[in-house]
This record gives sequence, structure tokens and C-alpha cells, in this order.
Amino acid sequence: MTGRHLLGVDGGNTKTVALLAMPSGELIAADRELGCADLHSVGPQRALEVINGAIDKTLTMAAVEPSSIRVSSFSLAGADWPENLQLLRRSLQRRWPRPLIVNDALGALRSAVPSGLAVVVAAGTGATTAARAADGSTWHAGFWQQTQGSAELAEQALRAIYRADLGIDPPTKLTSRLLSELGVRDVEAILHDLSRRTSAVSPEIGSLAPTILDVAEEGDATARQIVVDHGTGLGHMAVAAARRVGIEDRPFSIVLVGGLFRHPGALMREALLSALRSSAPLAIESPPAYSPSAGGLLLAFDAAGIRIAGDVERRLLRTMPSDELFDTHPRALVGTRAASVIDESDKF
Repeated sequence: MTGRHLLGVDGGNTKTVALLAMPSGELIAADRELGCADLHSVGPQRALEVINGAIDKTLTMAAVEPSSIRVSSFSLAGADWPENLQLLRRSLQRRWPRPLIVNDALGALRSAVPSGLAVVVAAGTGATTAARAADGSTWHAGFWQQTQGSAELAEQALRAIYRADLGIDPPTKLTSRLLSELGVRDVEAILHDLSRRTSAVSPEIGSLAPTILDVAEEGDATARQIVVDHGTGLGHMAVAAARRVGIEDRPFSIVLVGGLFRHPGALMREALLSALRSSAPLAIESPPAYSPSAGGLLLAFDAAGIRIAGDVERRLLRTMPSDELFDTHPRALVGTRAASVIDESDKF
């Protein structure tokens, strides 16, 4: 390990973020590539293109050669089964030194709660759950995860307005709000645009989630039920994760991260915590220590044997990009290749 820099990558279903740091803790560059990095969803070749695209952008921004990387760590959606880890490691090590590869749930756990008993629920486009026991052993949901993220929430809302338009269910404010959000004249136009063979509509319907959460917080009965059911489902997975590592009857941190939980409304959060505490009453909600997209970089520091404390931690926190870089559904950027969104005034 003769290189100088530490590389951390977080690859999800909507975007991949690459962070490059000095061993001193100073972040020197960060950028992202929009697109899915989950090899199950888009295949290994496309997933690797997205992952490598984010890294190449970041290295170009920093004017750093690949040979300068000392340790590389990857927190990736789709890194679930052993054969997936082997495939990713075999492919990534062709370009990046000694790649450490973990499921993105474990990267989120590392960033949200660096140590101790904990459960993390990360809900962006998709969702995942992870837990840590007293001895440091972990479990992540992977394909066990039932309730998903914003895309599934949007699917439930669209199904509700279809049923309301047919007269099967009562009217809902979701209809007018989603028509306005999508800029179409009626519900049939939504159904047509999302199902026709040559659809020009982006399949990324998860960007509707903030509007759905808004309508629920305003008191619409249909939207509230959808949101409460969704939060309850995520809470049940948090209970399952706690049980898998044997901490359900002990005090532990529960941390909620991702785009769904950045919404100011409390309805989904409260439903999740209620479902969790019905079986794990000692769970304590805590704020995340870092953004989940920082998990890969923190694991790179761990792999390099560098303790994140004192001056190292202060530099890392001071130079970490704003949440805009990590946002799952930045409205202006969905469906485009994003340039760096780091302010020019905030030089690393």
C-alpha cells in the first residue's frame, strides 16, 4: 500500500458517490455519477460503468492518478451474496488497489453509528436494514428486505389514485397533487405514460415521494394510510435485524437515514418507531454521525488502520460535502449526468 489517498465509494440504485481523502482526514474531492450501481438491477457491466464513472470524475477533480490510491473501499447495493462479492472484487481490483467490498447497508451502519449496539434503516430509492451486536458482528437484510424505499411508496400512491379514479376507493388529494407534479391532464395519462411501450417518462417515480409525504402530513386519509403502512413495514424489518444479532431486549441506537427520512414530516418516522418499540422497547433514536454515502470512505480509513478521532475526525467533518451531493432525488438532476455540485467557494 504505497499510495497516498483513501478512496471510498457508495453505490446505490440512483447514484454513486466517490470520496477521496488524505490520511490526515481532509477530503480533497467528491463527485457522483447518476445511474444504478446495483448489478442485480442493471447487470455487472453497467453497474461497474457507473461505479468507475464516479471514481474517474472524483480523481479528475482532484488531479490525482489511480496509482496514488492507497486503499479503496466500496459500499454497494447488490453486494449481497458471496458470488456477487467475488464478482465485484474480481472486477474492481483490476483498477483499484485491494478493494474492500461490503453491502451498502453495512456502509450505512458504519457511517451512522461507528460503534456499539445499533440498527440502521436506510431508505432512499430502495431500502435496506443492518444491525450490529455487542461483539461487533453484523447482519444486513439484503434480499430479506421486504418494505422498500421511495419507488415502492410511489407505486402504492399511484395504485391508490388508479383505484380512486375507477371509483373502487374514495377520492384522494393524491390525485390532483400527482397530476400537477407530473404535468399531465388526468389519471389515464399517468397510467398511459408509465405503461406504454415507448414511454418517454422516467421510470424513476421515487421522486414523487416528497409530494406523497406532504399530502399525508396534510391529513389526506389515503396518503396517511400508505405512509403509516410503509413506516410500519420498515419498523418490522428493524425488529427483525435487532433479533438477528440478539439485541432486541437491550438498549441500542436506531438511526434512520436516506431521502425518505429527510422529509420534515414525522408520520413515517413515528410509524416506524412505534412498530420497532412494540418489540424492542429500549431502542433509542439517534442522529447519524455521518451521511450514509460516507460509509465507504470510513471503511477505507478502517482498512488503512487510521483511527477517525481527534484532528482526523475534525478535518473529515469540516470538509465533508453538503447533503445536496448525497440527495437521492435532486429534482433538477434526475435523468441527467450531474456535474459536481460542490460549491466553488468550498475548496477541499
